[in-house]
Amino acid sequence: LAICRQIIDRMEGRLSVERSPQGGARFRFDLRLPLAEADGRREDGAVADPTAHATLHVLVVDDNAANRFVAGQVLKLFGCTHETAENGRQAIDRVTTAPFDLILMDVKMPVMDGVAATRAIRALPSPAASLPILALTANADPRDEASYLAAGMDGVAQKPIQPEALLNAIRLVLSRGETAQAA
Repeated sequence: LAICRQIIDRMEGRLSVERSPQGGARFRFDLRLPLAEADGRREDGAVADPTAHATLHVLVVDDNAANRFVAGQVLKLFGCTHETAENGRQAIDRVTTAPFDLILMDVKMPVMDGVAATRAIRALPSPAASLPILALTANADPRDEASYLAAGMDGVAQKPIQPEALLNAIRLVLSRGETAQAA
């Protein structure tokens, strides 16, 4: 609650409390925020068409075993096969020894983080250098997203994983790659 109050105060808002009819307390806040400009909007609502791929072989890179498991199960729902790596160094080793259609890359990992791994993969000879890389991270505000794209990632999907959002992000990344190859 103290953190919420600090955030609201910094945004020149107001936080109030009242008794809830069901018992306990009900907290409310009011903020006056400027409207966003049209060109400042993110493409969160963009829905991609299904890709032409019948199935994908995906490298899931995450230092957390539970996250790798969840991502793998979601990919199975989509009919994809997958392999895993625990850090960026292992990811580089995997892409140089096995073919993949896509990499789901966590950003914050020990040994080598996802941004450094992406830069290293982009420096490899083809076809590894041109693999689509989708950041899979909880740190996905617009500034973070811009730095991931600048490092060579092709898109961003947020954690916790939401299957439909992940599928859409995968489709968007793959459709951009197909458009680039056709040009």
